[in-house]
Amino acid sequence: MPYSVIIRIFLILISVKVCKSGNILILNSWQSKSHALTMLPMAEKLQEIGHSVAMYHNNLAPLGKISDKINSIESVGKISIKPGHTVGEVFWNFQVDPLVYEPPFVFSLEIMKSVINDENLATVLNTSYDVVLVDEIFMSMQAAVALKLKQKFGSRIGIFATTDVNVLFTQYKGLGRNPITETNFYTSHFDMYDVNVERFWWRLKSFITHLKEIYIHYVNDYHMKGAGELLEISSSFDEIFGNSLFTLMEFPYNFGYPVTKSSNLFHIMHFCPESKLLSEDYLKFIEDPTYEAVIYVAFGSFTDWTVAPNGTIEKFVNALNDLEEYKIIWSYNGPSVSHLVKSHIMVTSWAPQHGILSHKKVQAFFTHGGQKSLKEGICTATPLLFFPLFSDQPKNTANAILMGIAEAVNKFNFTSEVISEKLRIILRTKSYAERMEKFRSIFIDRPVHPLEEAAHFISKLVKNSGFKDNFFRIKINSISIYDLHVICMMLIFIVMPIVCIL
Repeated sequence: MPYSVIIRIFLILISVKVCKSGNILILNSWQSKSHALTMLPMAEKLQEIGHSVAMYHNNLAPLGKISDKINSIESVGKISIKPGHTVGEVFWNFQVDPLVYEPPFVFSLEIMKSVINDENLATVLNTSYDVVLVDEIFMSMQAAVALKLKQKFGSRIGIFATTDVNVLFTQYKGLGRNPITETNFYTSHFDMYDVNVERFWWRLKSFITHLKEIYIHYVNDYHMKGAGELLEISSSFDEIFGNSLFTLMEFPYNFGYPVTKSSNLFHIMHFCPESKLLSEDYLKFIEDPTYEAVIYVAFGSFTDWTVAPNGTIEKFVNALNDLEEYKIIWSYNGPSVSHLVKSHIMVTSWAPQHGILSHKKVQAFFTHGGQKSLKEGICTATPLLFFPLFSDQPKNTANAILMGIAEAVNKFNFTSEVISEKLRIILRTKSYAERMEKFRSIFIDRPVHPLEEAAHFISKLVKNSGFKDNFFRIKINSISIYDLHVICMMLIFIVMPIVCIL
């Protein structure tokens, strides 16, 4: 064997990075298959590089299979409090508001109470994990379990944000984001076209909303403490964020107004999966040469059409029927409409969304504006029409409008004519597709694959278990939100008047 080959083999062998295998737990929010699927690519990447990964779910009903590659652990409980509204009713009928976010923390605590003696939860609590990832939303249970594992085994804690982080949480992360100089997390459906941080009334409205956010934050902290008491551990927002070493965020960094970031905040959304080939049925439907283009309509598996306001489904049907010059694929799981739609519309209970959007003839995506739909629209450079229902969807919509890649329909006052008119605008105005293509190129332009970057940091935590947490933590994490608010009040009411007098 030539010496050059031997030397080359030797260099390859000594350059191979040895990854110390770790035991990693992901704590999913209650009853959320959507969040589990959002966190799944990161989980599978960690499993791929040699770690052992488990995901724990705390639910009212079984979620079913999540993945063949990771260990899924589940506890099924109940709640003794009857909700005033179902999730579906909230999505269709409510505005996004901080005060709406207390019940989910209560339900998380109630489910935890009902499964406190569950053997699957006991297995989780008695297993030594190197790193625990906490789903950030409604985290009464997740925070308590993570802090208990840290107390027992010294587990490192990370936060998993499955959407953009609200302003209060960014303060814990040392990001210092201003609640009135970015798109409000609680953007009203009536303000989606009016977001402008340069306008005084917009900033005043955002400030008032932020005061409500502070109030509900302290209310939910009470439920966090209640979950901690079940495990005989001190749990609160201060505790969980003060002990977290990093955040994984499923949200595009350059989406909307510029915001701050930090060295331990990883935007893991910035990659696009490969599209799979469509079946012959879909290809035949999409490639029909007698139609101008194809519109894809999908509102996610979480949307409950059975509780939609009276007349909603009929308005959708009339709008789509009116668009006869286009083929339409409608992924829909509500009451049957097959007898109402015209022949240019394919109605299906499930569709290969990414594959459909990847086809060059699909030129508009009508969606509720959830994170995964937003990402697939970006990855396939498909212009968007948003019909936001709840949660982060109005904010996503407002940002997309700001960037010129989308139009929107207000769920509270829409008509069939508005839907069909806006879809035609998107399809006939080339600038939407051009701007979406430019944003896609920015979105995927990263020096390192985001999942690999985040996995490298987590592997570093596993490998350097002997180092103290302070070596990895941003120092402001040690300051409580209460102390930060006291400091702000002192600056406003004591320091500033003195400066003005002098």
